[in-house]
Amino acid sequence: MAVAPAPITNGFVFDIDKWIAADSSIEAALVRTRLTKSPKAGDAKLIQKAIDETIAKQKPDGVFGDDIKRTGNTIVRLLELGCPVDRPEMRKALDVMLADTSTLTPPTDGRAESALLMPLHNLRAACLAGRTDVPTVRRALQHIIDHPNPLLLGGCPWTATMVVRMLWSVRKAVNTEPLVRRELRYINDHMNDAGCLGYRDPWGFVEVAAAVDLPEAKELLQRLVPMILRAQNPSGGWAGNPGP
Repeated sequence: MAVAPAPITNGFVFDIDKWIAADSSIEAALVRTRLTKSPKAGDAKLIQKAIDETIAKQKPDGVFGDDIKRTGNTIVRLLELGCPVDRPEMRKALDVMLADTSTLTPPTDGRAESALLMPLHNLRAACLAGRTDVPTVRRALQHIIDHPNPLLLGGCPWTATMVVRMLWSVRKAVNTEPLVRRELRYINDHMNDAGCLGYRDPWGFVEVAAAVDLPEAKELLQRLVPMILRAQNPSGGWAGNPGP
């Protein structure tokens, strides 16, 4: 069992408010707009510009990037920027992505993702866009519920945490909360005090703790605070990303 984290007595090493107020990046604009509710005069235009520039790269058939597998990533980014899911370009991208049948064949490569019969990033995009009514999406989600270990215990350093956030996003449409709780308990029980669990990226745990509203996620975040504080840059941001 995980040991309850000690109360946090230290704050940020560097002044995060200074970064939030002064930085001109898209990340700072999103933080000011959504988190602190104190947007600067040009923030809305900056965010809209990022949306419009991404939409402008859409191909006539609705696909983003070189193939259908990249479309899901772009849809997720647009949703993160606040692009309306009912914008015509978004509807077109979602429709062409969900109509793709190139992966609807029995898996032969042994990869956990292949058993979903659709790319994991496309499944995540469909979930975040509220398209859980699509049969292929429901089937993929049910497969994860019935066979969670290959994705939650394997994959790349970010697979498990991405899957947990995706499952949490559809909890009102599909009964995914028990599996989310199970995975959070597993992380809390096996993560060390440095925030590490095998080869998994600890910043993926931060994203999960920030997205999921459960006591297990709160416990995880409390345990991650020392790592977060240690990694802060003098700019007020973290790692290679200038923002928090």
